[in-house]
Amino acid sequence: MALRYRRFRVFFRWLGSGALAIFLATSSALGTAAPGWAQLLPPEVRDAFLSSPLDDEPLDPLLPQPPIRRPLSPLEQYQLEQELDELALLAEAIALGEAVPIEPGPDGELPDPNDIWMREVRLRRLLGVERELPAIRRVAQWMRDRTATQELQLLAARLREIQQDLDPSVTADRDRLLELAEIYAILGEVDDAAVIHQALANQALAVGNEEEFQTQLETLANLQTAWFYFDDAAATYGELLELAQRQPGRENEMRYLRAQSYNLEQAQEFTAAISAQARLLDIYTQADVFWPLVPPLQHDIAANYLALGNLTEASRYFRSAYTNALSQQQFSVAADALRSLAEVYAALERWDDIRYLYEQLILVERQANNAFGLMAAFDALGQLYEQLGDPAAALAAYQEALVMARTLDHREDYFEAQIARLVGQG
Repeated sequence: MALRYRRFRVFFRWLGSGALAIFLATSSALGTAAPGWAQLLPPEVRDAFLSSPLDDEPLDPLLPQPPIRRPLSPLEQYQLEQELDELALLAEAIALGEAVPIEPGPDGELPDPNDIWMREVRLRRLLGVERELPAIRRVAQWMRDRTATQELQLLAARLREIQQDLDPSVTADRDRLLELAEIYAILGEVDDAAVIHQALANQALAVGNEEEFQTQLETLANLQTAWFYFDDAAATYGELLELAQRQPGRENEMRYLRAQSYNLEQAQEFTAAISAQARLLDIYTQADVFWPLVPPLQHDIAANYLALGNLTEASRYFRSAYTNALSQQQFSVAADALRSLAEVYAALERWDDIRYLYEQLILVERQANNAFGLMAAFDALGQLYEQLGDPAAALAAYQEALVMARTLDHREDYFEAQIARLVGQG
């Protein structure tokens, strides 16, 4: 109870003081943060936050008031840390809507927890970077969740200030740079995080540490993928592929090829994606153990050819995917290949071929005991027969679909309506 009481006493001291005039002006300038990362920080806001709390006039009430400005003593640092911990708990309680023994202000609102957190983080600077960075990490996540754009930018500005004194070639700085990179990612400053990982990778390469080089590039590629920098991620995986080809075994090469092709697909670089997948397919077909991976990959290649408008190659790979999937009883892949191939043939108006594909699809879905897939296949076949002017065959297909629909208790009304319509036409 004593801790809780002291925590709120500290807060009341802040409210009742004229301290931190610069910081409170900063908070006022921030206003309500709007979504988005492109807003520019006003120089006065940035400078006020980055200035030393020991230069404020008057000093924050949590700080000692010596006649001569000086660094904090170890005891003063300890006391400040305790009070800042309480301040952080108060901000969290307000943010979570918990009951706090604080009377609302004249506007009926409790203090903004963002203001409390930013004050706390700024004062943590006086305790050393090793204590400041964990606080920034914690507050950064809160600010991300609350879409506090300018506060996030202020925290990033402070990280850049810290980063200026760090050197990737100095062993003691490496862990701190990695910590900064992680916090940058939380803040949404992906470019800053990427610069650090690239710098660490370059340093590792310069000293011949291939393992560290690989680790940093993998981290960079994962970061780029997670933040939708697909072109950059594909390029990074390209560097990793060059490294993997010099290593024994092919596990890393396959892993990087899969990741690279994914990123290329997301970037809609379909020709490059096909090239990476062709290399991967060549590896898969050289060993029996990888053959189960062949049909899904062939389907992906076909889909990329389809995206490029190359129907000939798309058809070829869809057929191969179907044949190989069926031989390995990968019924889901085989069914997907048949459906995709039917779409290709529809563009070519090869209706008889489509009918054959749907008939094969029905056989595949029966083998897979996939009632939903079977219902959908009969539905597609019924629609095709209608398009071909064969209502009797369409009626039979819809009736088969209705049997599945009743079993599944799904889409019964739709198939009953289709059947009624065709019977009425007869």
